[in-house]
Amino acid sequence: LTSLLNTEVFEQRLGHAPVWDVRAPIEAVDATTGNQQILHALAHGANALELRLSEVISCDWDTLFENVERGMVRLVLLLDCDHLNQFDVSHLDTFERVYWVTDSATRSFPSTDVAGQRVLSSLEITDAGGHSAEELAYILAATLTQVRGTKEPFNPSLYVTTGSMLFATIAKLRALRRLFGYLRHTLNLTESWELLTLSSPREWTQDAPWNNQLRGTASIMGASIGGATSIGILPATATLDAQRVALTAHSVAGLESDLGHVDDPARGSYLIESLTETLAQTAWKLFQDIESRGGLEHGNGRAFLDAAVNESAQRRQKALATRKRSYVGVSEFPSSEDAPAEMP
Repeated sequence: LTSLLNTEVFEQRLGHAPVWDVRAPIEAVDATTGNQQILHALAHGANALELRLSEVISCDWDTLFENVERGMVRLVLLLDCDHLNQFDVSHLDTFERVYWVTDSATRSFPSTDVAGQRVLSSLEITDAGGHSAEELAYILAATLTQVRGTKEPFNPSLYVTTGSMLFATIAKLRALRRLFGYLRHTLNLTESWELLTLSSPREWTQDAPWNNQLRGTASIMGASIGGATSIGILPATATLDAQRVALTAHSVAGLESDLGHVDDPARGSYLIESLTETLAQTAWKLFQDIESRGGLEHGNGRAFLDAAVNESAQRRQKALATRKRSYVGVSEFPSSEDAPAEMP
């Protein structure tokens, strides 16, 4: 993957850039504000942008990307809109690459030309409180749903969240790559695919917001070791300074810690290999259970997955409430000195 840092000047001063994209989430209420956020992110190391848009038809793209060299930027689109076929894609061919993300396996992409790579996401499972095994099972079932439901060639990339538990994150991504690779081979999907990650919004807190920065750093490390090709990190708070710090963490991880240069550095670790195997087996069984009930297209398969996710969310909430699961700044070591912050 190309990088804005991968130039002769920066290579001489800082070394080679990591092989993964540095992606900045952008949530703007208007095109002018969004343009300021985008220019700030690009000036501080981002070479990919993630836009979350709900009103895509009225978006002023010329203002939003004013003074942006689009040919050097990758664009991830999360569209909260049920009418994607009304979206004008004519301007998107000016970007280096465009990824279309859907949070629902039942929401189809437009049949017209879509500039870029189609991506399947497990965000809705994460937001509902699902376990990693349920996320992976959903991704596999969603892939089959899309392959069965479209007449066009379908070769998806994946979008998942990363947490602050380092070994669990690494195992999750490694298990996903293993299972998805096997499914792709079975379905004869031969084109290359990419793995996009974002630090989990579920783990960000308003109290003690600087803990969010540490969680983001852990998620970068886990995503890189786990094999992600594009890594997004949420800022600790909803400020430009926090975004600058978050993007700087990418640079430190890639250029000073040399993350992203070694293929599967966790291979051979008994702990991580064991976690990967256990998670893969659990997720595959859950995937088979969903398919045996008709898959995500039918009520029984979806109801089975929803019940499992709801049970996992309740267990997690109970563990936090009873302090059986430690969460720094919330269930453990809360600080009265830290004022609540506006969250991204």
